[in-house]
Amino acid sequence: MTIAWSVAPAVLSVVASFTVGRRPARGSGRVQALTIAATAVGLAAATMVALALLGWFAVARLGPVAERGHWSPALLQADAPVPAPLSLLALILLTAAVANAARRIRTNVLQLRQAHQLLPPETGRLLVLPATEVAAFSLAGLPRNPARIVITRGLLDALPAAIDRDAVIEHEQAHLRCHHYAIRVGVAIATAANPLLAPLRQRTDLALERWADDVAAQKTNAPAIATAIATVAQAAQPPGMSRPKRPVAAALFMAGGPVLLRVDQLLHPQPGAHRQATLWAALLLGAATTTVAVTWHGTEGFFETLITVGAHSTAAR
Repeated sequence: MTIAWSVAPAVLSVVASFTVGRRPARGSGRVQALTIAATAVGLAAATMVALALLGWFAVARLGPVAERGHWSPALLQADAPVPAPLSLLALILLTAAVANAARRIRTNVLQLRQAHQLLPPETGRLLVLPATEVAAFSLAGLPRNPARIVITRGLLDALPAAIDRDAVIEHEQAHLRCHHYAIRVGVAIATAANPLLAPLRQRTDLALERWADDVAAQKTNAPAIATAIATVAQAAQPPGMSRPKRPVAAALFMAGGPVLLRVDQLLHPQPGAHRQATLWAALLLGAATTTVAVTWHGTEGFFETLITVGAHSTAAR
């Protein structure tokens, strides 16, 4: 096992941040979202496994661990392919990664619970708030709180045409039906554990909005959803005014992401345009899997040799 193999997942994470989904294509929003999410989760997992393998050399130097594993701490200290300071640093980084991931999980659960508490305790999935602000968003469900779609009276006033209103509702339905919140949270946890992947989080959000746009366009039509997106975005942020603060951090909003880009991709789709991002993701995940496998095999082989040498030394005495 070499140190280069161990740090490869981190290097691949940097490459992913500059390649996967950096330029949104006009292809399938669903494929792009799943591609980016799989890359983030896969590389975060690979990086944590690599850190664990490096950190194991620090743990293995402890007397009780060496005794239980039947190897000599002195031989390990002399022949270990990973210097003690580096293995200790890897252990610290792994601990931080796990703590960040756990903190992100807790934060997302609390945000979603608080978001549900802000809404009236009414039954039914669709809720119309008597607010003048133009907004539409969806909230994933919890064990005691069903999933909700929330639109405001201001939005209904801004979209007098029934087909435009239907497009908004279908867009939010798509978020819930396709489990977009789970994908979004998965990427948030991955990027919390591996900050090198942070750019993929925003790209996932945009791809999820485009996925919902595509589903809504199939249920209604592309011009209707494009009109709804543009109208909601324009009404939510008039010229010269800052965007209102979102009251719910855990929500998926109708006007999320670059509006002009989403409208253009809706009206001028290019099937298969996402293939470059998919190819990059496949190459990076394949390389990460290979490096982790090589590192794992090398670590396992080293300790098997260490145990064998220790056994022979004991027998010779």
